[in-house]
Amino acid sequence: MKFLGRYSWMFNMPRSKQRLAQLSRVLGGLPQDTLPMTVTEFDGFVTGILITPVHVTPSEWLPYVWGQTRDAQFPNQRIAEATIDALLAHFDVVASELAAMTDVQPIYSESNTGGLFFWEPWVDGFMQAVELRRLEWQAFIERADEDVQTTFSFLQSLHDVYTGKSELLGAQIEEIDAVACDVIPSCISMIAKRSRPDRCFPQPANVQSKTTCQSPG
Repeated sequence: MKFLGRYSWMFNMPRSKQRLAQLSRVLGGLPQDTLPMTVTEFDGFVTGILITPVHVTPSEWLPYVWGQTRDAQFPNQRIAEATIDALLAHFDVVASELAAMTDVQPIYSESNTGGLFFWEPWVDGFMQAVELRRLEWQAFIERADEDVQTTFSFLQSLHDVYTGKSELLGAQIEEIDAVACDVIPSCISMIAKRSRPDRCFPQPANVQSKTTCQSPG
């Protein structure tokens, strides 16, 4: 795992500290009273956009990054262009990772004191992307095999924990919280290979998944 300030990401990947710092700056520069996405939310969001079974254009998904008003309220054109360029650059990086690597590489929030990592905002960003094409996702899941259905159900369970809608017992929540950061990458990769095989190179035959995504029960 690598670290950069309040954010961390798994494994090695083509993300520079400068690029991630720029992404943090442009998102932090948006009007905060409208609750724009954080780096972690945005990373989950673009991952969800990229593996959505149908294409979603930037003109449709970008307004959700700006927050509740769907309006970025840029003070001038230069800042608008710099912000959008940084967001699209990160989108391209995540797309390249999906094409070239076995597992996706989530950016998780890190506690100020270090040592604690939070998957919840990442999953929330991912599920916001799912909501943009809810009907298409439902149709995909209905056609998918049991492994994909179980994996998607697990991600939904994580989101329910985050939003307070979970009906799981406290011990079950603690159990999935302990493994979520490690399990999420393989869950996303499994879904991506079925939902958007055009974005993913086949997994080598000698590479075996180290984690299993299962709905708690």
